Amino acid sequence: MAERTPARAARGTEDVLAPEAARWQHLLHVVGTVAEAAGHGRLRSPLVEDADLVRGVVGDTVVEVGLPGERARLALTPGGATSAARAFAQHHPATPWKVWSLVPCLVPGADGLVQRNEVGVQALGSSDADLDVEAITLAADLLAALGVARPTLVLNSLGTISDRRRYVEALRAWLATRADDLPDRDRRRAATTPLEVLGSSDPATRAVLAGAPRAMDGLSDEARRHLAQVQEGLGAAGIDYLLDHRVTGGSPHAVHVAFELQGADEATVIRGSRHEGMVEDLGGPAVPGVGWATTIEALLAVSSLEVTDGGVDVFVVDLTGGSVARDLTRVLRREGLRADRAFDDRSMRAQMKAADRSGAALAVIVGEQEQAEGVVGLRRLRGAADGDQTTVPADEVVAAVRTALADA
Repeated sequence: MAERTPARAARGTEDVLAPEAARWQHLLHVVGTVAEAAGHGRLRSPLVEDADLVRGVVGDTVVEVGLPGERARLALTPGGATSAARAFAQHHPATPWKVWSLVPCLVPGADGLVQRNEVGVQALGSSDADLDVEAITLAADLLAALGVARPTLVLNSLGTISDRRRYVEALRAWLATRADDLPDRDRRRAATTPLEVLGSSDPATRAVLAGAPRAMDGLSDEARRHLAQVQEGLGAAGIDYLLDHRVTGGSPHAVHVAFELQGADEATVIRGSRHEGMVEDLGGPAVPGVGWATTIEALLAVSSLEVTDGGVDVFVVDLTGGSVARDLTRVLRREGLRADRAFDDRSMRAQMKAADRSGAALAVIVGEQEQAEGVVGLRRLRGAADGDQTTVPADEVVAAVRTALADA
């Protein structure tokens, strides 16, 4: 019989197994802690949104889903900002409405669609520039909590909606005069989405852009006041920044301040902006907002935090057939301890190997002699005392485990 090829995760996706999964879990906990400290509640968005509505916000990058032969009426959620805007339009919460979210997304990659796990925050319903400062400060606080050393904050202002429109047309016209100097991909984007050209990483494009018009040179008085208030707030927070006309926030609705927090080699870790029109495009009121997004993958790449593998506290080694391990692990778990055991009546050696793989700090060992005497062995599996073993009464095992863990 021919050997069957094992099933694999779909192209562009991947499994995350322990111990790496523990880093994901810890990172998400840090994101939630930082966001909720600033008043952002968790938003859990649906897997899908109305395809026509989403297409009107994100254009042709929408990933449609539907039954074979039917016109797709649903699309995969394209990101936290879009879902938050739709939720605001639907539920009309009190403003400012501040949320954070985790949204798995499929995004275009070099070889097709790639799954990314987006985390971000949104604050909808206020035009106060101090909300921009708060969003940027929150992003900086998150990177600090993850141990990111000295990220660089880069700012730009696209101005009001009217300022932005004038600038886009001026940039499009200027890029048309330099079209022959642009690489093919950026030459195609120059006519339709010129702001995207500003964010190009192609060295040839970046050289061309050195002489491009700058949005901040043509700001209205309103936009200048907004930018000045953000700069004053960042100064009060002790947050340094650079000005860069290439920063556009990554949103077709971006206005006023756009920002990036960059790690080493100018790699963008967090990108955000103030925005207007997103909620309105989804059938809601004309509501301004500000927010940012990143991915778990990007945060893990720059985080220096050491995270344990999420293993158990204690592993029960049962040489009497398994019923002692069955009952004792249940007791330990109900007392709030993480406990595991081996199965299939394995040998002492096999069970101790399993105990070591589990990450447990302690092993509770029960053989026929221990069972007859009403005691258990308590062996340390980690640290300088690795291998040390004591005997404790079976009815005192929970207290003994707690004491041993506290002393570890």
